[in-house]
Amino acid sequence: MKQIFPAIFAFCFLFTSQTGVWGQCAPALPSCASCTNLTGSNLNISSGTYCVTSSISNLNLSGSAVICVSGAGQINGGNVNGGTVIYNGSSATNPLNVSIGGGTLRIRSSITLTNLTSINGSATVIVENSATLTVANLDLNGKLIVDQGSTLYVNGNFGINGGGSVCFNNGVINTNQFTKNDQLNSTTTTSKGCYAVRASVSNFNQVLTNSSSVYVCLPGAVPNSSKLGSATVNPNCSNASAGGGCLAALPVRLVSFQAQSFGEGIRLNWTSSLEQSFDYYQVERSSDAVSFDAVSPHIASSLEQTTTRNYEWTDVSARSGTFYYRLKQVDLDNTYTYSKIVGVAFNNDDKTATITPNPFSDELSITLNTSVNGAYVIELYSASGKLYSSVTGEKSAPAVTRTIATNSFPTGFYFANIHIGDQHFMRKVIKQ
Repeated sequence: MKQIFPAIFAFCFLFTSQTGVWGQCAPALPSCASCTNLTGSNLNISSGTYCVTSSISNLNLSGSAVICVSGAGQINGGNVNGGTVIYNGSSATNPLNVSIGGGTLRIRSSITLTNLTSINGSATVIVENSATLTVANLDLNGKLIVDQGSTLYVNGNFGINGGGSVCFNNGVINTNQFTKNDQLNSTTTTSKGCYAVRASVSNFNQVLTNSSSVYVCLPGAVPNSSKLGSATVNPNCSNASAGGGCLAALPVRLVSFQAQSFGEGIRLNWTSSLEQSFDYYQVERSSDAVSFDAVSPHIASSLEQTTTRNYEWTDVSARSGTFYYRLKQVDLDNTYTYSKIVGVAFNNDDKTATITPNPFSDELSITLNTSVNGAYVIELYSASGKLYSSVTGEKSAPAVTRTIATNSFPTGFYFANIHIGDQHFMRKVIKQ
């Protein structure tokens, strides 16, 4: 089908939805859209929403405050006793060197936290957005949530103390040793989830779960199976990957889910790397990101694709306005989960990302006026899809302008894809 690109632009943004047949694990994700840039040291924060895009020191967080860490943002020292820290940054090792005494820590991009050795009783740690959180050892006294496509990787020992709990929604905990379980039915799931154990299981004083949707993959024979409760146990699992033999337990693993506006409507594309005992997808649409209705037929698994599977569906009934989409993923046993939510807003006068001049010749300037701060990526593609330029930077002020030399570009249409935080802007420009 020929693609027609109108002079109307899409602003795509990302939400999180963990709803399944039996409810949800994670609470709604707080918005970082109106955050105030936070710098300095010895900070005591109990309310408001703040962005961290560089290094800050000695943060004491409490109350209802929200801290949004992105790009190269780091928190070096301090205590989280309340509020919420949302990590969506790019620092690989120990960007959050704080004591988690309470509140909520939400990990939305893959990092290593060797300093995170315990989750206290009033604290919640959520691994989501297909992230991998790697730790050395972990004692669980509070709440741990491992969401769709995400992995907690424990290099050493993982144990659940009395009062500790795990909730899975198609997530994986991969640990060398599962050392203890002192909480009766400590593990629940809204869909399915899996423990991959690379070495051994020991010291289970209580029954692990009453749900067969909790999978346990072991390297050998099953020790003391009664203590695993109703879990579905797979002995002799392969442990070569982060999934550690758990991937067969999870019906769908989405790699990406995107929505963009085109002349004929809104086109949705998604890719999966795993479909096990899976039946079909169905696209659901909403005008408020709360109430959804099915708008597509059942889209069956692409059986002819043996590795990653690519899908495309266009909502031709969507016109002017703001629309939110999610994928309903239905297994052969009729259980289901939902993907993240993607939103597309049509607005001719949107000034949050502007490009001048348009048409352009030797250079063009991109100005970001969005309230979100952090690392950004600007990519310029030709109409045929060839990448001509890719630049990165850091936004820490209300507005930032980036100029790109374009004197070597051929004449024609181009599309600027701009990413900052969870926001995505697409702009159409012309080289003359």
